[in-house]
Amino acid sequence: MARAGISVHRSACLEPEDRAEVDGIACTSVPATLLGVAATAPRNVLDSACHRAEMERVLDMRAVEELLERRASHPGAARLRTALEVDGLGLDRTKSSLERRFLLLARRTGLPAPEVNAWMPIPGEEMQCDFVWHRERVVVEVDAWETHATRRAFRNDRRRDRLLRAYGWDPVRVTGHDIESDPDGVIDEVQILLERARSMAMGG
Repeated sequence: MARAGISVHRSACLEPEDRAEVDGIACTSVPATLLGVAATAPRNVLDSACHRAEMERVLDMRAVEELLERRASHPGAARLRTALEVDGLGLDRTKSSLERRFLLLARRTGLPAPEVNAWMPIPGEEMQCDFVWHRERVVVEVDAWETHATRRAFRNDRRRDRLLRAYGWDPVRVTGHDIESDPDGVIDEVQILLERARSMAMGG
């Protein structure tokens, strides 16, 4: 039955991976939903949907890239690729090329999306951290030699790490050399901390 304000759209090309279920209700997956939005909605609505998916940590960039490859001729494919900037979603929120490099690495390897340059809830302290996974209480700081090579920076970095640990966070410091020479090791370290936090939350 038709309802005012609702437009029915039927697709004949949905694959099993394009389907999901939320609270018992059949839905399209997040990538497929964004693709549909890209084909039908104004750019500001599409941008808002992409941003919300990222903030809710339900945006799987590998799944998005697979969908865009599989359905490259879809009317929304080009618009979704542009909106997401598939190799750099959210990079406008980074403050340095080193942060952008880490964020690209995280997305390409399938890490859950962190909050970027987030202000931390440390009592009595205003502290902004580069990459934050709030639920798992994991923080990654990427340190460039140019800004962290002074005695003051050395002392401040260690003080920040002590405060974070005191309030139950796991801080990880990563350098540009780490990202270039051992990217797998960097991601493995972060992934181990994220998985450990999830396991502890489940009582494992």
